[in-house]
Amino acid sequence: MFYDGNNAEIRRKIYQGVARLAMSGELESGLEELSAELTPIISNVLPGRDASDVAKVVRYRLSSALGIDFDDAASYAEMAREAMAEAGPAGPFVSAMSGACNHDGAHERPCEEACISDALRIENNKVYIDEDKCIRCGLCVAACPTGAITDKADIVRTVSMLKDKDTPVYAVLAPAFAGQFGADAEQVKQGLLQLGFHDVAEVALGADVITVREAEEFIKRMDRGDKFMITSCCCPPFFALVEKYRPEMAYLISDSVSPMIGIGRMLKTEHPGCRVVFIGPCIAKKNEAKKPELADAVDVVLTFEETAGFFTGLGLDLSRLQKSSISDASHDGREYGHTGGVTEAIISSIHRLKPDMQINTIRANGIKECRAVLDQAAGEGLAANFVEGMACVGGCVGGPGRILDPGAGRKFVEEFADEADIKEAVANGKAREFVKKFGRKVMLRYKKE
Repeated sequence: MFYDGNNAEIRRKIYQGVARLAMSGELESGLEELSAELTPIISNVLPGRDASDVAKVVRYRLSSALGIDFDDAASYAEMAREAMAEAGPAGPFVSAMSGACNHDGAHERPCEEACISDALRIENNKVYIDEDKCIRCGLCVAACPTGAITDKADIVRTVSMLKDKDTPVYAVLAPAFAGQFGADAEQVKQGLLQLGFHDVAEVALGADVITVREAEEFIKRMDRGDKFMITSCCCPPFFALVEKYRPEMAYLISDSVSPMIGIGRMLKTEHPGCRVVFIGPCIAKKNEAKKPELADAVDVVLTFEETAGFFTGLGLDLSRLQKSSISDASHDGREYGHTGGVTEAIISSIHRLKPDMQINTIRANGIKECRAVLDQAAGEGLAANFVEGMACVGGCVGGPGRILDPGAGRKFVEEFADEADIKEAVANGKAREFVKKFGRKVMLRYKKE
């Protein structure tokens, strides 16, 4: 029988437990008790399975939350010690456990439906992921109703970094963060400071810097005769789709790094030796941060779900905290959090830089639309010279690591953007000041080694 359980709630309970134990220093002694709490909950997702099967799935899911490879022979104490000793999860971040799949063949397969790169298949109740085809979007993780597909978390490593008082750790919040934690942006910042972060910055500040750079790049590409430019630089699965599915178009991809990489490199240039933790809705960012050519920028990636585990696990009610000012970015930079926001931001800057430039845009909302737009472009039927693609429906607010419904997420992003004192990215003095001071030291162009 196929059981449509609330897997998101189970994930969040696991993250909450691991974060609580890691922060309290009780990971080694408390994992077994946490597994006992999880066992009846996961049993409900896998009806009809015997106790040994359920115990194995519990161990598998805890291994993923600890950021370590699954080892059925290891004790919980050994798993905790391995997690605390690791320098961070090794790829691939997304993996599948065949024993956790409960598909009976008579129902839809939401994980396969979510995967448009044909990287995932189910055969005889076993899940297979083809790493050569996978675009690392992580959409299958959220789609899987039983937790047979999971992504590795960096919760324990984050705690280890926060406890190292000799090295400042900065949290950088993705534009989609507004509203996700049930509190004002300023209260989210205060909550992160109470967790031990040295300071908090908006990734939207990096978006402001990258927006101006992409506007300049678009103008150069059109002047030299390119058919169109493909963005969004903030969405690695879309770029991976182009490179794997339509490699002949790869040269049309913007060569800007993502705002995440941009803000990470900016902070590390301004504060040498610091560590950077990206907090966002995107599982794909975990893979992006580990790419050899980008690995200097961000040390750890946490999803909103994982970050909420810290707040809940430690009993922090963000809505009751005092507010700590957060005002790094422009309206346009903050709009990166939803489909169309990248287009609006870059067009605004293009019009400021070259008012007479002709821009015809198309926005692909979700990975299926991204693929359809690429097919259209390949057939010479694309009446646009600026292509924005977002792998998740709704944009980043629809990411697999989100907490809110995408519609609600977009509303909060737009409201927070409207609070910005600065309208356009090109008018952000803080971004301009940084580029003037450190621009030559920070690589904002994506360059493969």
